[in-house]
Amino acid sequence: MRTIVWMIIGGIIAVFMGLAGVAWGWQELKLRDKSTDQPVELELAQQEAEPGKPLANFHVKIGKHNACYGGLVVSYQAKTLSLGKPKPTSKVNYAFYPVISASNPETKRLEELAEKANDKEKARGGQSRNFVVLVKTTRYKTLGELPSEVIKPEDEVHGMVINEISPLKDEEKKLILQDMPKIDFSKVLILEEGRTPSSSFTAYGAMVCGASCAGLAALGVLGLIVASVAGNKANVNGKGAQDTEKR
Repeated sequence: MRTIVWMIIGGIIAVFMGLAGVAWGWQELKLRDKSTDQPVELELAQQEAEPGKPLANFHVKIGKHNACYGGLVVSYQAKTLSLGKPKPTSKVNYAFYPVISASNPETKRLEELAEKANDKEKARGGQSRNFVVLVKTTRYKTLGELPSEVIKPEDEVHGMVINEISPLKDEEKKLILQDMPKIDFSKVLILEEGRTPSSSFTAYGAMVCGASCAGLAALGVLGLIVASVAGNKANVNGKGAQDTEKR
């Protein structure tokens, strides 16, 4: 009986895994529908002038810009029972940082702050107060690799704007709000660096495989439940017959 229970639990897990595959494929299909294979140029200064303006293409690249590394928001793996500050070798899960155009008024303020900042701790206080693009990156593997500059000119960043197709998780929003309590997520584009749209074949394949897995697993679970109920009923009937014979 215990074996059957574990098999049913395994089948239920397989159903959810299959449904997750369907959901992922559907999400990628929506992403594909509003994206091109090659990223299109996103004019950062124009987006800053019209915050919240919807995009026709989610696959974008931003040319020369200023990366506000002083406002880095980082998710990292803290070791169990570790005391004090995290070590430079602590692994980074992901990080967020704002990007602004050269014409953004924040550029001058942050550049002045950068001249005064003489160590990494002071540089971390250089949070941009006016931005419309927040980059999500997995570029940095450890805390020691994080940039120390308050603001730094960069040539390009590209990826997918994920606001509509893959919204931030609650834990990610909570992490950002700790350092950016006044952020308006409805007016800020979340750019996942390096992400590209999946092919239609991959998206449909994930949906078909996921649906097949979920369907077969559901049938298997149903069959196990029916077999288990039938077996229990047969045992009860058999026991009843034996009791009758004894009498």
